[in-house]
Amino acid sequence: MISISETWATFVLKYFGGTRIDFYEGFQNLVENGISVNDSLKELNAIWSYSGKKPDAPLAIMTSDLMIQLANGMALSRALSRWVPYEEASLLAAGEKAGSLVQACDDIIRVITAKQQIVGAVVSAVAYPAFLSLPLSTILATVASKLVPSMARASPPETWEGAAWLLYRLSNFVTGYGLLTVALLLAVVTVFVVSLPRWTGSIRGVFDRGPFYSTYRMVHGSTFLMNLAVLMRASIPPYNALEMLGEYANPWLKEKIRGALYGIRMGSNLGVALDDAGHNFPDKRAIQFIRILAARDGFEKAINNYSDRWLKASIKRIQFTAKLSFVVSLLMIGAVMGLVIVGSQEMENNFDKSIGHTATRIPQS
Repeated sequence: MISISETWATFVLKYFGGTRIDFYEGFQNLVENGISVNDSLKELNAIWSYSGKKPDAPLAIMTSDLMIQLANGMALSRALSRWVPYEEASLLAAGEKAGSLVQACDDIIRVITAKQQIVGAVVSAVAYPAFLSLPLSTILATVASKLVPSMARASPPETWEGAAWLLYRLSNFVTGYGLLTVALLLAVVTVFVVSLPRWTGSIRGVFDRGPFYSTYRMVHGSTFLMNLAVLMRASIPPYNALEMLGEYANPWLKEKIRGALYGIRMGSNLGVALDDAGHNFPDKRAIQFIRILAARDGFEKAINNYSDRWLKASIKRIQFTAKLSFVVSLLMIGAVMGLVIVGSQEMENNFDKSIGHTATRIPQS
């Protein structure tokens, strides 16, 4: 039975890179000074649990579990895979294999930092329209519940034209279908988020070329290339590096890795294998560069340099998307505000005309 504190620790360690960096830096500082892995974990547990006074702290729980698993004969990377993302466990496994845990920690910290940059760019792209949708929803709700009904009582909507008529139709939509639309949007977002790491197959391949899913492909393609470069720099052949990355990968990434593994088994180099797999992963242009680099000497260094450049380019593209989404959201709010202002003015004009016509029909005494 998993306790609440363990569940919380798992959540913190999986989704908060800064906490994991604290672990890797602390572990690295001890190991590079000649302290064994077991003793390092013991010392770190004492630090993060405040000598046992706070045993429920996330890093204290994790280091305690790691000590137990290592005592049972499990490798550190395997024990750590419960607590950290798959690529970090893969990189640590490479460090164990190469006998360089200190370098592995450096590489992992570099990957976490890069992912934080990517996630920051993605959050910006999502947060801008999400935040600006709140005032937009408030404006529409106010128009639908107060402004239009008030004007409709004074002037028949059937006589409205132009912006007033459009505002009336928008009000009816918000009143009749507003909640349903919000529920549908939430359902679509939920399905989208759940499907990202799980949905595979040819139809998913089509969606990976379109909006939103292509961003997910770009994000994971960037980290995939970086992880692959780090493993190969540790003198691990491409096939074995892919196997290590695939061991902890989600179903979507496993599909991409399996396709590349098949190509390498058939005798192709990494670039050709990625191309023949047909997934356009990480993307078409990246595959062509990898094909060229893989056919030449010094591929390990070349792929490391290319992964850095591709990561920076991916972050710039996502940041551009964030700025574009912000501008589009502002334009939408501006358009609705303009419609409200013009439509309200036209409603008042219709109301004045209605009063004028009524006055002319009153007989003079």
